[in-house]
Amino acid sequence: MVRLTIRRKLVGTLVITGFLPMLILLVSVLSYGTHSRLKTVSAEFNELALASSQGVSDRIESEARRLFLLARLPGTVRIFETSLKPKAIKVGGNLAADQVSGKTSTPHLKKILRDALSNSMRIISADNPQRFHFVAVNATGEILAADIPPTEKSIRSHKWFENATAGTAGRVLIKAISEDVHTHQPAVILVVPVEEPKTGAMLGVIKETIGIHTIERQLARGMGASESSVAIFDTRLGRTLFSIGSVKNTDEAAKLFLRGSSGGHSWLSLLAHGLVVGAAPVQFHSVTQTSGLPLLSPHWYVLVSEPAITVLAPIFDQARIVAVLGLLMILLLFGLGLLISQREVITPIKRLRVAAAAVTRGELNMRLLGDATHDSGFRHDELGELAHDFDAMTKSLQNARHALERREAAKSRFITIAAHELRTPIGALLGHLDLIKSRLADAAMDADTKARLEHSLMVAISNGTRLENIVNELLKLVKEDRIAQTLRWQKVNMAELVKSVCSEHSDFLHERRLKLDLRLAENIRSIDGDPDKLRDALVNVVVNAIRFSPEGGTIRIAMREIVGGMIELDVEDSGPGMSQEAMGSLFEPFQPGDDVAHHSTSLNDQSGFGLGLGLAIVRRFIDMHGGRIFIQKLQVGTRVRFILPIQRFEPLPSMNELLASDGL
Repeated sequence: MVRLTIRRKLVGTLVITGFLPMLILLVSVLSYGTHSRLKTVSAEFNELALASSQGVSDRIESEARRLFLLARLPGTVRIFETSLKPKAIKVGGNLAADQVSGKTSTPHLKKILRDALSNSMRIISADNPQRFHFVAVNATGEILAADIPPTEKSIRSHKWFENATAGTAGRVLIKAISEDVHTHQPAVILVVPVEEPKTGAMLGVIKETIGIHTIERQLARGMGASESSVAIFDTRLGRTLFSIGSVKNTDEAAKLFLRGSSGGHSWLSLLAHGLVVGAAPVQFHSVTQTSGLPLLSPHWYVLVSEPAITVLAPIFDQARIVAVLGLLMILLLFGLGLLISQREVITPIKRLRVAAAAVTRGELNMRLLGDATHDSGFRHDELGELAHDFDAMTKSLQNARHALERREAAKSRFITIAAHELRTPIGALLGHLDLIKSRLADAAMDADTKARLEHSLMVAISNGTRLENIVNELLKLVKEDRIAQTLRWQKVNMAELVKSVCSEHSDFLHERRLKLDLRLAENIRSIDGDPDKLRDALVNVVVNAIRFSPEGGTIRIAMREIVGGMIELDVEDSGPGMSQEAMGSLFEPFQPGDDVAHHSTSLNDQSGFGLGLGLAIVRRFIDMHGGRIFIQKLQVGTRVRFILPIQRFEPLPSMNELLASDGL
């Protein structure tokens, strides 16, 4: 788990140090590139719009200069003057009357189309009949000349005529784009007054209809990519008059222009609109400067627009290139980082874990660094220093264990020698005491002296027997620690074994006036085990129960079968119990437990201290049978519980199963 956690941290570090800078770089490239690109493109579009607007105004102004030239020719002025003389009016009265009534005389129409002015107009428009059309009208509204047959019924009532003839000298008129009555195509109307040279009085007007194709060529200057569009927008009318390119872009550009979002705003705003717009007004200053007459012109703006996604395509291409190259570089560095971390961090940590597990199993000869000629996999870094400290620790532990083993061996030898040396005098002492006891019974003396001698003799025999038991336990413990014992397996009737042990200690129970509560379940099966070692374990626990129970107390022994093919055997005393601290070390050798006060002053004294060897031996024997031993402090007394498998090497039940069956 530690290895995986460290690996996750390393991977997270590589991701943060790799992908995060790349992400920041991409955002920076996109932000700065987009801002710069949109700012540059907006300026370019404004320049394109200005170029288109100047082209439109130059084209219309050039047509105006040509009309002025035509209007100032002596022949043109003479035709207008002739049409306004009383005689001419009288001669042409029918035509004037017809104009007022909305009718045109066919003979007079043919005459108009054949005069010199009409011929000049036809010469001008002959190169492209779709581009120009002319008509000359005097101050009374009479048509004087035209390049094609006129269709107007009442020139006087036309709005453009009223606007052009307002004032004594008239005005130059540039009318918004409208449909040409002859070609049915969008067109621009240009009207120039004709003046009397001496007085400057207005004699009439010459009207030119300029086809939209002429304007379209000028607007095309603002065309960029295939997705761009150019339009003429009239701010007074609030609508687009003519456009080239995408109609959708044109409408959106007009909306943005009306909202004032076409320029001077942030790149985020332009990107959010999805359209980059450039705008420039169409101005006609030279017309006024040339004629010196008032000018009535429309409020036109040329709008150049293109989708922002098209404009930013180079930036996105660069960002993709940066992303791909950055990703490849990061993956390369990522793999290199993982390889280095695997070799320099993960592998040494895994070796440390393996070595720590080996030390936990008791293999204190484990070394990480080894000799100087061996490549241990550790470098001169923090992990290398940790490995050095680990080796120093294992060396210290190994030396300490060797010293401890030597001390334990010395102690065992001492105990063995001492025990063997003690058994001989103790045996002789007990033999002589038994001899004295038998002869004392036949001795002739007064009853009081005999009773005192018998009491002293019983005390000596009791203490000698106790000393002999202690020596035997010492020898048994040393033997079990030094020699790997094998069990003498056979079927053991645990119920009969319990009864036999209780019968052997009946004298002690009677002497201490203890009650024995024996509860053995019926039909308990025999188990696989060593009867001698099981008897030793049971005797030790029963003797402890007798020792620590007060006089007149109760000892309870219960046995039953439990879940999983197990036998549960409980031995409970009625003594004062023991502390939790003492219970934690009861199974260690030479741990006598609490300082329990003596409960009796009888001759067969079973209370007080022992060497603390009994429960250590009991646990060793129970473990050899594959069982478990538990000690539980009760409200009154202590309970010792054995759990033994009925069949040899039967696996123990889980803790939950034991609890479910009233186990500990």
